[in-house]
Amino acid sequence: MTIEWFCIRDAEEQGPYTFRELVDMIREEKLSPDTQVRPHYLDDWQRADSVVGL
Repeated sequence: MTIEWFCIRDAEEQGPYTFRELVDMIREEKLSPDTQVRPHYLDDWQRADSVVGL
């Protein structure tokens, strides 16, 4: 089972994305290190740069 990820972009929740898609968006600078992200199973948002691997 793949973990779905969500992020806040342009003041809206967007997703689901795979973790790999988030990594690619960070590398392409479509997301910044302070972008709020969360996996589908959590309600709390966290900064992308606090997630191991991002």
